[in-house]
Amino acid sequence: MRSTSAVSLIAALVLASTALGGPLNPPPGVPGSTMKPLSEVEPRIAINATNTPGDADSVFKITQGGSYYLTGNVVGVASKMGIEISLLTSGSVTIDLEGFTVRGTGLSLAGIDISGGSAARVEVRNGHVRGWSGVGVDLTGAESATIDGVESSQNNAGGFVVDSATIRNCKADTNSASGFRAGTATMISGSTASANSGAGFDTGTRCILTDCVAKSNTVNGFDVDSSCTLVNCTATQNTGYGIIAYLGCTLEGCVSSNNTGSGISVNQSGTLTGCVVQENGSSGFTGGGNTVYQSCVARQNGGSGFVTSFSQLTECLSVGNTGDGFSLGGITNVSKSTALSNSGHGISGGGAMLIVECSSMYNDGHGISMTLMGNTIRGNLCVGNGQGSSPGAGIHTENIGHRIEDNMCRENDIGIDVDGTRAIIVRNNCTGNATNWSIAANNSYGPIIDRSAAATAGVSGNAAASTLATTDPNANFTN
Repeated sequence: MRSTSAVSLIAALVLASTALGGPLNPPPGVPGSTMKPLSEVEPRIAINATNTPGDADSVFKITQGGSYYLTGNVVGVASKMGIEISLLTSGSVTIDLEGFTVRGTGLSLAGIDISGGSAARVEVRNGHVRGWSGVGVDLTGAESATIDGVESSQNNAGGFVVDSATIRNCKADTNSASGFRAGTATMISGSTASANSGAGFDTGTRCILTDCVAKSNTVNGFDVDSSCTLVNCTATQNTGYGIIAYLGCTLEGCVSSNNTGSGISVNQSGTLTGCVVQENGSSGFTGGGNTVYQSCVARQNGGSGFVTSFSQLTECLSVGNTGDGFSLGGITNVSKSTALSNSGHGISGGGAMLIVECSSMYNDGHGISMTLMGNTIRGNLCVGNGQGSSPGAGIHTENIGHRIEDNMCRENDIGIDVDGTRAIIVRNNCTGNATNWSIAANNSYGPIIDRSAAATAGVSGNAAASTLATTDPNANFTN
């Protein structure tokens, strides 16, 4: 009974599965595609004389919104634009150059241009624009613009011109004006401007540039207006400044090298973090006041490493520059920074400055030189200064009212040299200098204790008597 029931159940299941599965034989003929054609997924229009006929000033003219593409190179005609965008009604236009070239002639106008009409949202991508008498790609007047993967080169009036746009992975090369010229709030990333007769990148306010390169341009590499941000940008071998930035700009991780002018110039109220300038023809960093420099490096520039005033510098390095390491105006704070082997002074400045926990070593002039009144110089290490023909002090001050405390000066021509009056000099150490102390009359100082020849017993254990020869907490020492 059990065996018969099991066989009956299996047979019923097989019949049911056959009924549910449908016929096993496919229908006759070749199976048809179930996918939509490209024209339905993304309806696109070829740019040609039929779909986009030109007029008196254009080879091709787009008057309706849509997605357009090239099927071959565009060859320019005298006194005409290559592709003109002039919409009859507002809309969006996408142009895929498909890797082809929009090539101009000596007497042609712009390569791709918006000319009047209603507001348009425009995207141009993937191709080359070359040899136009006007701008290569001119999208001024667009409601919004995006340019991606386009090279614009050898154009007389510049590579790219936009109002406010997003530009990605583009290249402007050997244009007779600026490579990129952008208006307010433009974002440019992964792009290169090289060998242009104007600036590499010339932008308006509130722009953001990331991972861009400006090389061998006739004017400045980057010339950006107020409140711009540059991140990981590189400027090299430009005839003017590497980077010039105006009020309130932020630079992070930028490198500027081998430019004829200064490496980086910040007009005022800038913030620079982790930037490097090296081997520029003039000074490394230059700028107006109220600027913050954090972890920046100036190396082997033709002028001073840092030139600024009313600013704050922290953990910066200035090495091997032709001028001073840090050439500073008044009311500037410098901390935890190093000036090494510069041809001028290590750190020079005016008045009302705070120089704290810095190292200034082997500079041709003074290690620290303050010429105006009221500076605080505390906790610094000054070694081996005076490498040039003139005597160099570890610390040199003029004028009145300085506070010099807790510094170590060794192996300089003069350890501490105070030429002015009314200074307070306490708790400093001078050792191994040709002259350890040179202090003019009418200054106040703690006792100077000479321990350079003191014979003291060694210590092994938990306690020992003082060998300082003083109990004055403000004593200075020669050792």
